[in-house]
Amino acid sequence: MPVQLKYDDDVTEINSFIHRNKKVPETPHRQQKLLHKWESSKDRLHAATRTDPEVVEAWQLERVSLLVDYAFRTHPFYNKLYREAGFETGDIVSWDDYKALPTISKQDIISNSELFKNANLSPTLAECYSSTTSGSSGNVLTSRFDTAMIHQDTMQVMRYLDQMLGGQRRPYDLFYKIYVVSPPFSSLMGKYPQFTLSNDCPPELALRHLKQVRPAILGGFATYLERLCDLVTDPSALGIRAINTNSEASTEAQRRRISQILGAPVSDEYSSVEMGLIATQCCEGRYHIVEDNVRLDVVNSDTDGMGEVVLTSLINGFMPFIRYRQGDVVKVGSRLAPCRCGSRFRYLESFLGRTDQQLTSRTIGNVPSDLIMSLYDRVLLVPEANLAGFQIVQKKVDEILITVVPAIPALGVNTALVQAFSAGLKELFRDADLSINIEERREMPPERSHKRRLIKCEI
Repeated sequence: MPVQLKYDDDVTEINSFIHRNKKVPETPHRQQKLLHKWESSKDRLHAATRTDPEVVEAWQLERVSLLVDYAFRTHPFYNKLYREAGFETGDIVSWDDYKALPTISKQDIISNSELFKNANLSPTLAECYSSTTSGSSGNVLTSRFDTAMIHQDTMQVMRYLDQMLGGQRRPYDLFYKIYVVSPPFSSLMGKYPQFTLSNDCPPELALRHLKQVRPAILGGFATYLERLCDLVTDPSALGIRAINTNSEASTEAQRRRISQILGAPVSDEYSSVEMGLIATQCCEGRYHIVEDNVRLDVVNSDTDGMGEVVLTSLINGFMPFIRYRQGDVVKVGSRLAPCRCGSRFRYLESFLGRTDQQLTSRTIGNVPSDLIMSLYDRVLLVPEANLAGFQIVQKKVDEILITVVPAIPALGVNTALVQAFSAGLKELFRDADLSINIEERREMPPERSHKRRLIKCEI
């Protein structure tokens, strides 16, 4: 059994909202192994952010060259894809070689899911970590990770928490997340604890618990933290020293208000289930690319340098994501002297994405997007729903269209779950007369851009 923490004690009123990892057993052996890795690697991980950009690029090129060769040799999907492109082992010796490889999208992986399932013999799928997401695409994808990747991802998150605190996190500093799922580890043998509360928890209950445990770091959806802020009268009672926002687009004004009310600096992140951390905001406000986690390139850029992101995970060899198009549009900043925060990693100068996902209720105004995300995570992203993809489009202030695509067409979608989702939307909108139309199709309708918005407002 994993080490039990005091944060799990005497929480009767929020017990049903606590998220605990139930996918891969969190044993003391696994906790001890990662603790040893972190304690022996943390200085090197922090030093990596100050590495000369040319050295970083050389390391990345070597890494992607090895990864591409490995995927070509062992992975049926990439073997077929690259063989058709004329690739041979050892071909990646320059960035031009790498950029000549085909890009892939979430739909490519979903359409070739059997090739991905059959790609690895060890560890078995039952032994690996997994996470199901629709992101903002509306296409349901299960990403899988082995222990090595989970360890590296966890340590990069821990480095980020250190950066947010402005120094190394103390072993007893609690990271309190209000989110849709729990992380793989709740602590490392009692050190560096994490507690995860569902964002379905009423903010007043969360606030009472926060006052009890006084976390050093608070993380969650900006929209949830704003609702929490509406209840806070004495931020000093919470003890928060740093705040993290993630998973949804938020404005500087939103984050500034959260910071002012909770009395701690806010750092935003750009991440995804498939990639983990992509870019994290430093104390100077810059979104530094996590260069030892992902290789980020921009394709089809306009005259201002804005273009589509293409990413390769540098740490996931179990289920490789190589030249993966998430559909986000960014502009990478020009190389300068080290940022005043000390990082020499590149940064995102502009980021566009998820800006048309704010839905509006005629009774309450804006509907918090994190609550919609939590609702579809619970109701639609389950195997019983038989969904290959879906999209929620607000046509009018009183009209919503939900398009669904069954994973197994002969079975059709689970009508009861779709109806339950519709009922949940009406509750979130506080509008019993909200018109919700369900359209079942064999495939999602085409759009002009590569990226499909899962939640889309057309008002």
